[in-house]
Amino acid sequence: MVVIPSAYSEYWVTRTKPPPSDHESMNDLRFEICIDSVAGAIAAQEAGAHRVELCQALSVGGTTPSAAMIQSVKAASNFPVHVLIRPRGGDFVFCDDEWDVMARDIELAGEWGVDGVVIGGLCADRTLDVDHCRRLIERARPMSVTFHRAFDLCADPMTALRQLLDLRVDRLLTSGASGHGARRPRVAARPGEGSR
Repeated sequence: MVVIPSAYSEYWVTRTKPPPSDHESMNDLRFEICIDSVAGAIAAQEAGAHRVELCQALSVGGTTPSAAMIQSVKAASNFPVHVLIRPRGGDFVFCDDEWDVMARDIELAGEWGVDGVVIGGLCADRTLDVDHCRRLIERARPMSVTFHRAFDLCADPMTALRQLLDLRVDRLLTSGASGHGARRPRVAARPGEGSR
């Protein structure tokens, strides 16, 4: 297990191929680490991480990090940095002003050379907010786009998955749509390609 200097850090493993057989090596696995500091980025790099998700306020599930933190982590690391785009803790039902803030955060992240963004949002009825998510995804390209664990709170995960496939997200973070993701390991899935 990789230990990152933060009280709320977490890590997850992604596969570069279909599930490995017993004789395949650890070299077939890719490691992503969720961090909230420059020290976390340095530790992740030393531990052999392939990519990080940069957040702040991990105690509330993560929010968008500051501009200075994004730029400092990019400067201190030589692997892909994906930034969580989330204006506040709590639920994933955002008002129009919050969606506007997220769109602007994505623009700025792109200007600062971020490799990817982690986004998501739901409607009050726990369905995917397709229109707002589409807007964020369009704003993010050509950066990589991951849909975060708001997915685990969807009323109908299979419908949400089909919608995410239509939106062409690159990855999906999920704990198996259990609705209790905080206690289960994170899985980064590349829609249509199995776990990744």
